[in-house]
Amino acid sequence: MKNKIDLETTFTEILSFLFTFIFGLLGVLFTPYILKKELLPYLSYPDVVSFYRMANYVVAGFFGFLMMMVMSGYVLVTRRKDFKKIKKFIMLCIYLTAFLFAIVTIFNFYFTTSLYKKGYGTCWKRSLYSETLYIKDAEECKKRGTEVLRKPRSAY
Repeated sequence: MKNKIDLETTFTEILSFLFTFIFGLLGVLFTPYILKKELLPYLSYPDVVSFYRMANYVVAGFFGFLMMMVMSGYVLVTRRKDFKKIKKFIMLCIYLTAFLFAIVTIFNFYFTTSLYKKGYGTCWKRSLYSETLYIKDAEECKKRGTEVLRKPRSAY
């Protein structure tokens, strides 16, 4: 009877670590896409900037995703939950992730402030989790079916 309970617990833990491994792998795989498609094009200040803060935090969490992937993979391969062998790697990932989250928070405020200084206005968001549209012409908001939240003005 005891072996059956241990087997179920182990199977549940394996499923949990497998899910964590897949989640970490998805985070690692989507980071280059987010950088290429969501962040880098807007650093040239086009007429409409669709700025999504959460995408920045996903990129900052790259080392966190990598850590989850390595830890879960380690447990799945070795069947041991003893992380002494990879403790330095785990700590390095934690420090890098915390540092990058701080940098991204500063970047978000800096970038949005620089957009306002360059004369951009903003449109109402469609939902709480949608991207913020920074526009140079108020007609862009009407084209997208939203109202102007902050009118664009000439840069100073």
